[in-house]
Amino acid sequence: MLLYRFPQAITLVIMNENSDLNIDNCQRGMTLIELLVVILIAGILTGWGVSHWHLYQQALRLEHTAQQLLAFLIRLQDKEIGFYGVRNNAQAGHIVLSNGAGSLRLVLSAKGRLRVCSERKNARGIALCQL
Repeated sequence: MLLYRFPQAITLVIMNENSDLNIDNCQRGMTLIELLVVILIAGILTGWGVSHWHLYQQALRLEHTAQQLLAFLIRLQDKEIGFYGVRNNAQAGHIVLSNGAGSLRLVLSAKGRLRVCSERKNARGIALCQL
């Protein structure tokens, strides 16, 4: 066996015919079964990733819509348009926004406070609604 060293620290190994490594005994590729298993695993992982990406996009749209509605209602309150009801006697209320990712509730309290909460589970950092 001959070793040659280059300035870039690359080692080149040249083997003669009497070496122990015989290339004829080495496997030169993959079988069809191995290839199909790899394709199957890649397909399963891709399908799983696409479905989770779709769920993530739905959750993002739901949160964005709720935040836009909350901002709109806050702007209405800032312009002296209050939610006071008849004879200044408002009752609490809520608006529910939902899609496949879950549901969010926009709550208007009797004192005029606005907040967003999640009905079933924490959705992208939005806390659960207090019952």
